[in-house]
Amino acid sequence: MSRASVVIFVALWIVAMSTYPGWNAFDPNSTGHDFFRNFLCDLLSATTPDGRSNLVGCITMNAGAVALVLGSLLRLWWHAPVSGRWRTSNRLLGGLATVLTLTICLEQAFAISLPHGAVTLAAGAAGLVPTAVVAAVDWNS
Repeated sequence: MSRASVVIFVALWIVAMSTYPGWNAFDPNSTGHDFFRNFLCDLLSATTPDGRSNLVGCITMNAGAVALVLGSLLRLWWHAPVSGRWRTSNRLLGGLATVLTLTICLEQAFAISLPHGAVTLAAGAAGLVPTAVVAAVDWNS
């Protein structure tokens, strides 16, 4: 299931990039998606900052993000081969990272006024610890 969710995410990400109308923070007059200049969050939004519709890209990128987080990352964090406090910490932080990541998807898709940078940093920080624990366990085994 984890591999399938990663494949689904990549496929939907490619579709979202191919349908993105253009705009990035470095060149507002750009057309299309630029892998090195656009952020993933640009693809999550239903409209570009200059008002063009990105509905197809928004739907596909959000579906891909949900597939990746629920089908792969949450499973990785929840079923990490650790015990005791590490297992509890992994599950709590992984759950928090999942909720915050899904919040980012909702915030971008529906233009909800939340502090995007703070939510994004919190989601990344919450997911970094359980991912590092899983990597450390894997390294040691």
